[in-house]
Amino acid sequence: WSKEEHAKFLEAIKIYTNGPWKLVAAYVGTRTVRQTMTHAQKYRQKAARRL
Repeated sequence: WSKEEHAKFLEAIKIYTNGPWKLVAAYVGTRTVRQTMTHAQKYRQKAARRL
């Protein structure tokens, strides 16, 4: 994921906390629904490890 894609992803997650993933993917614009779901899962796992 590019920095720009990740920034859009973070904005979308603030708006659509738990989906619908179709809207999150549309907000990012360059990734599929499955890619955004996987990215969210990995992002949350990394965030949980930091706590």
